[in-house]
Amino acid sequence: AGGIGHTLSGPKPWTDKRILDDPREFRFAIVSDRTGGARKGYFEKAMGCLNLLRPSFVMSVGDLIPYGWLKEPQVRQQHRELEADTKKIVPPFFYVVGNHDIAPSQRSPKGLERANEISTAVWKDVHGSDTYYSFKYKGCLFVALNTIDGVTLGSKHQNISDRQYEWFRRTLAADPDVPVLVRGDERLDYGSVMAVVKVVYNCKVRRMALVTVEK
Repeated sequence: AGGIGHTLSGPKPWTDKRILDDPREFRFAIVSDRTGGARKGYFEKAMGCLNLLRPSFVMSVGDLIPYGWLKEPQVRQQHRELEADTKKIVPPFFYVVGNHDIAPSQRSPKGLERANEISTAVWKDVHGSDTYYSFKYKGCLFVALNTIDGVTLGSKHQNISDRQYEWFRRTLAADPDVPVLVRGDERLDYGSVMAVVKVVYNCKVRRMALVTVEK
């Protein structure tokens, strides 16, 4: 997508569309999740409304497929159905990992022991190898975190791995003067949120905002 600065190689976790660039203003839209009681047809209608709003690009907040813990063919089918909707959006659409897109493994019910492994492999095949990433646009740094990274079988909480924290630190330290917008799944526990904020503080970032969605 034109106008986006990044260091990713291979497939990208966003749609192959051009930024709707406007030298007079900078606008982006945020799309909520579509799980937990999503009403049929509303997400599809929202895609059309986004085209009328014409933001520069569209950020998601994760949980875009409902059942990431199903068998691999079923998980892939959900991604195909999602892409049928997101490809209708004129500007780029950025995918973010939620606990439905990449599911945590569970001991019960039977068959979910490899849910994280399978859903992670499908995500990487569909959206590229990076389940967390950053990009720059017009002097602002956007960071998408993966709160299922490092979750092991039987984990009680979502998690950000040490490797991801170190990547986050390096990303911020490379340009501490850039405004930072951070977004992760809303179910991330308070301790992990504070750990992210501490990384930002230690990197001496002057301006930071946590991206949220009003209910």
